[in-house]
Amino acid sequence: EPRNVAESWINDARNYLAKKQTSELLEAYSNSIGLGTLPRMA
Repeated sequence: EPRNVAESWINDARNYLAKKQTSELLEAYSNSIGLGTLPRMA
């Protein structure tokens, strides 16, 4: 049981961090487009 709890916690943490990283990437990309530093996709 402790192993299952730990694995579940680790998986949840991984998912959270992956979503956070994706969100930050999209935010940075969006800000870059807004500042005109990156070309817009057609």
